[in-house]
Amino acid sequence: MPDNIDRRVARTQRAMRAALIGLLRRKAYADITVQDILDEADIGRSTFYSHCSGKDYLARLSFRLLRAVLAAAASE
Repeated sequence: MPDNIDRRVARTQRAMRAALIGLLRRKAYADITVQDILDEADIGRSTFYSHCSGKDYLARLSFRLLRAVLAAAASE
C-alpha cells in the first residue's frame, strides 16, 4: 500500500479486507456475497464499489498484499 494513501481510504480498505477474512473463517468463498462484506465491514455499497470492482477483486488484492508482507518478512 502506498505511503501517501489517505488514512480514511486505508481504514476502509483494511475494514473490507478484514471483513472478507472474517467471513472466510465462517463461510465458503462461493457463499460470501458483497452484501455480507458490506455488513461485516459496516460500509455502504457505493463505498465498496469506489474501492474495488467486486468480491473477486478484493480477494486478489488481499492475497497480493499478503504476498508482499510475507516477501518483506522473508527478506529481513
